[in-house]
Amino acid sequence: RIIGTSPARLDSPEKLRGAARFGLDTRVPGQLFVAIARSPVFGAKPRSWDAAAAKARPGVREVLQVDSGIAVAATSTWAALQARDALRVEWEGGETTLSSESIRAMFAAKLAEGSPDVKAYRDEGDLDAALAGAARTLTAEYHLPFLAHASIEPLNCAAHVQADGAEIWAPTQAPQWPLGQLARLLDLPPERIKLHTTLVGGAFG
Repeated sequence: RIIGTSPARLDSPEKLRGAARFGLDTRVPGQLFVAIARSPVFGAKPRSWDAAAAKARPGVREVLQVDSGIAVAATSTWAALQARDALRVEWEGGETTLSSESIRAMFAAKLAEGSPDVKAYRDEGDLDAALAGAARTLTAEYHLPFLAHASIEPLNCAAHVQADGAEIWAPTQAPQWPLGQLARLLDLPPERIKLHTTLVGGAFG
């Protein structure tokens, strides 16, 4: 009944009306919003930070250091973003020379030296013999810059964590995988965690 037909998508009407609920649309009573000041380069950590200006902004409830930077919790997204931008953070360490150009040079060097990191995904026939016997050959090289596999909707989740259980709202593509991570992170059995899978604002890459 389905193969060979073009059934209508069930999610299109809600998306067209703007009624579809994505992860960032989650709202629960007493919810706070968090924005994180992250390092401008890979691997750097905060050496020092001053939160006075951030804490003075309206709606800010907490400023604290987390693994990925300095987090600001506030009563609205706007308040969190404004307070994050008011933070004064000095970073240390990290890779400051990584760029599209340095990545391209690294790849070129690995190709030239026959590095085991370089993998051929398809290898069939005798290319050398075919090129040697060809009347004319064309050569082209294609390079792509470093691109994050990132969605249009910023990565996000909402969490209501209590001593005896947790409720999570997340735009995840694989619900079972984060459930295990959440259980370890929160020190709760998986059956005490309720995970709501929302729509994800995709167009990755």
